[in-house]
Amino acid sequence: MLLEPQKQVYDQFLSKIYRKNKGIITLNAALGESDGFLNLYKIGFSNSRWATGLATFDRSVLEKAFASGHVAKNAAKENIAVPDNPDEQIAVEKVPLISTKTLLSTYNIKHIDLLQIDTEGFDYEIIKLFDIPTTRPGLIVFENSHLPEKTLAEAVAFLQANHYETTTSGANTVARLLID
Repeated sequence: MLLEPQKQVYDQFLSKIYRKNKGIITLNAALGESDGFLNLYKIGFSNSRWATGLATFDRSVLEKAFASGHVAKNAAKENIAVPDNPDEQIAVEKVPLISTKTLLSTYNIKHIDLLQIDTEGFDYEIIKLFDIPTTRPGLIVFENSHLPEKTLAEAVAFLQANHYETTTSGANTVARLLID
C-alpha cells in the first residue's frame, strides 16, 4: 500500500509506476486521524521532484526551506526564479485523508511488514496514527531531518517502549520490532 497525497505526483508517477504490480495498491490520499480533507503546503512555482518532495502539512517546514535558501538553491539549478510575491511561493492543495482504521479495514490489511514514512516533519504523527502497540509493523523507517530534537527523542522513546530497537543514521531512523 503506497499513499501519495499530491494529485499531480500520484497521477504522473506513482500510479503509472505501480499500476502493473498486482502486489502493490496505490492511493491518492494522506493518512489522517479521521477521514476527510487537509491542506497540504507545497512549492507554488515548480512541480520538479525537489519541489514536490518538500510538500508538507506544516507550513512552517516549507517556510524554513525558503528562509534557509534551500528553495532558492534548487530553483537556481533549474533556472527558475523564485517569485517575490509570498502568495506565489507556497501553494495550498486540499488533499483527501484516510484514517488508519479505514485504511486497514478497507484494504483488509492484517499485518504490516514495513512502514516507510517521509512526510516532511509529520513523521512522528504518522507513527502515532498507526497504533503501534496494536499494529506492530516489523520494520519502521522514518525521516527525522525535519523533526525537532525533542520530537525525535519522543518518537525513539515511544518506539523503544513498544519493543523496537532503533538506529538513527543521517536523515532517517530505523526501528526494528524485537518481539513479535
